[in-house]
Amino acid sequence: MKKMISLLFVFIVGLGIFTYVQKENSFKKYIEQASANATHQIPANPKAPVFAQGEIVIASSPEKVWDALTQINEWPSWQSDVTEAKIQGPVVPGAIFTWRAGGISFQSEIHTAKTPNFLGWTGKTIGAYAVHNWTLSEFDGQTLVQVEESLEGFLPSLLKGFFQKNLEAGIQKNLEDLRQEIEK
Repeated sequence: MKKMISLLFVFIVGLGIFTYVQKENSFKKYIEQASANATHQIPANPKAPVFAQGEIVIASSPEKVWDALTQINEWPSWQSDVTEAKIQGPVVPGAIFTWRAGGISFQSEIHTAKTPNFLGWTGKTIGAYAVHNWTLSEFDGQTLVQVEESLEGFLPSLLKGFFQKNLEAGIQKNLEDLRQEIEK
């Protein structure tokens, strides 16, 4: 009986590892294809297990909004969920930054930084991969801020409802935090 339980355990762990690797390979393939076809940034994947988007109008110029978003080391001062954020060097494609939000640590890489309209990055944490994009457009002397994010991987697939609810709420909270920071 012990041998049977051990074999079952090994099978379950092996299946989990296989699934994780498959999800990671799927994400990498999406990023490669999207990069090749992107006109200005890698789009979030609307077919991912978790996808959300939001927008807000901020009474300020796109340049001022851009400054807040790209001063990554300052995120904890205005984003209520972010407790740490660190980038070394300028915000340019290929730059790596780390951050912590909601008790989870992330490592992200900027894929797009086109002042003052497009900022995007890919990110990863245990069991999840993300594409996150900001688009800033001047709108009647104000800025229309649009954000989109997709989550893929083992955990977002397994806990889709939980991740979807939290991502939608997080995007709305982040947009409101950004507006409060800019309009203060």
